Amino acid sequence: MRRLKRIATIAVTAGIVLAGMATPAAADTWVGTPPRCSGLPNGGSPYNWGGWCNGTGPNYTYHSRITCSGSGTYTQNGPMKWAGDSGGSFAACLTGDTFSNRRLLRYEFGVHVGTVYL
Repeated sequence: MRRLKRIATIAVTAGIVLAGMATPAAADTWVGTPPRCSGLPNGGSPYNWGGWCNGTGPNYTYHSRITCSGSGTYTQNGPMKWAGDSGGSFAACLTGDTFSNRRLLRYEFGVHVGTVYL
């Protein structure tokens, strides 16, 4: 009898663990096909830009990237954000420099999977 109770306890515990593992993965997705991303100027400034992508993290992430020029040509990256983080990712050039080639880079499980040019 004790052996049956122990087997039942192990089976129930394993089912709870497996169910708990499956739930976050199902909710961790991009929204839209392809993922819907938007970009806006930050305060109308000519030297910084950013945007956001819909979805849910943490395995789906994005960040902004701009090419700056004026005191030379260089690339600036905004911080990495989880998909769905409405705070967005913004990158800035040095004061007085301007940007071009604005884009949002998308990652799935840390691997670059696409670029959205805006």
